[in-house]
Amino acid sequence: MQIKILILTLFIAINVSAQEGTPPDKVRFHVSLGHYPASLAVPTFSTIHPGINTGATLRWNNSPRHQFFQSGNLGYFYHRDLQHAVQLFTEVGYNLKFENGFAITPLALGGGYVMSIADVTSLDWNATTQQYEVNKNAVRHNWMISVGASMSWETDLILIYNRKTTFFIDYRLQVQGVFIKENIPILPYSPVRIGLSFPMQENIRGYMQKKSFFKD
Repeated sequence: MQIKILILTLFIAINVSAQEGTPPDKVRFHVSLGHYPASLAVPTFSTIHPGINTGATLRWNNSPRHQFFQSGNLGYFYHRDLQHAVQLFTEVGYNLKFENGFAITPLALGGGYVMSIADVTSLDWNATTQQYEVNKNAVRHNWMISVGASMSWETDLILIYNRKTTFFIDYRLQVQGVFIKENIPILPYSPVRIGLSFPMQENIRGYMQKKSFFKD
């Protein structure tokens, strides 16, 4: 169900971006690398838990300063001796953008699905043989909740396919459950991510005018 909702959201976003008169950054592609420590609120860096997040963000309104958005995200992170986690989730939030290209997102809130693949030996009780057996396909299907904030900077010093690039840093508090029903019902982690985004629609006219390719 979560996959269908995300695909539908991205389909609507791409169609909206193709409509005449919409801002070129109505829909943006984003990708980031991050550290996903299993900690509550305060990230720890004693051991690095790598992860990646990618997806698309749809801006719902056309205000250049006060922007409301929704994102669709596909992510992965790894905790040694704990799990490989694949995330599929959406977030909604508010972005305040300044004239110098800086912007802050004081709140982004969302949730979705996590496929958790155990990175430890898992044993299941076999009632027929009255013995524990190794489960070679220990997969959990969990829900997740995500809340956090971001800072970003948009610049035309680096262009990707003639599009301005935005560099950002994210902080999130994410909760995954039900992780282990008997003793770990929920698992909190506090990812810190650094990444970039750019519009999926090219503003070629504005780019050519700015660079003055054609002169009288």
